[in-house]
Amino acid sequence: MENRNKTLGKVLLAIFTIMILFFAAYQIWMNPHRGTAEEAEASLAVDDMLTKEQAVEDIDYILSHIESRHPACIKGLPDEVKRQGDKEKEAMGSSVSMLELWRSISRIMARMKDGHTSVMPYYAQTVPRLLFRCRKTGENLICVGGEYDGSRILSIGGVREEDLYKTFLGLSSYELEGFASVLYENRIVRKDYLRFLGADVSEDTAVVLETPAGQVEKTLRFENKNINPQDTEPFVSYHVYEEKNTAVLTLKECIYDEMYANTLREFF
Repeated sequence: MENRNKTLGKVLLAIFTIMILFFAAYQIWMNPHRGTAEEAEASLAVDDMLTKEQAVEDIDYILSHIESRHPACIKGLPDEVKRQGDKEKEAMGSSVSMLELWRSISRIMARMKDGHTSVMPYYAQTVPRLLFRCRKTGENLICVGGEYDGSRILSIGGVREEDLYKTFLGLSSYELEGFASVLYENRIVRKDYLRFLGADVSEDTAVVLETPAGQVEKTLRFENKNINPQDTEPFVSYHVYEEKNTAVLTLKECIYDEMYANTLREFF
């Protein structure tokens, strides 16, 4: 009986050890969420400076994580991404602003050609923005709602709108341009993105509009406010059909804001 108990104990210990080893291997090599940040830290200001060594370290960190996680990197980083990474690091001066680093990493990520891959700043507070929304319709960027509803935006901060859009595409990772245009229309009114795209902005900025009354230039101030869509129906909503044991979430636009987060929380 004693030998039997010893054998059973050894078997159980072996099984337990195998389970621990399997769990450890999963966490180290297979868990898709390994290394995910548990708490988001606010980005540095776009004018903050880094040394070249710090900037290169950031680029290498991102490339390492992309290579270890992204499905497109199952055989290693794509050659295009590697070449762009090397090019960006070689072109850096002895000091690099956060804005320059953001652009550099965006040019690298753009070579992934994947709508789920991007780099952007994170701020705990509301980001300064112009108080209107936009819609990219064909070649035009149109104001939606408010005083300038229906007006075409010709330039912002001294840069033609078509040039802002072209720059945005060159700094974005996407598969379909339609997807990129939605990102563009949601972000183009943000102060940080306008600086990112080369527009001249400070506390306010010059916006040239094409209105029914003709071309006008307005000096508009950035505000620390979020505005919701001006449509009669919200861009995100849900309905529960209790008799069918079914719930439907309707999302008309890809806008990640407080309204979306609250609606999603209520839905679930």
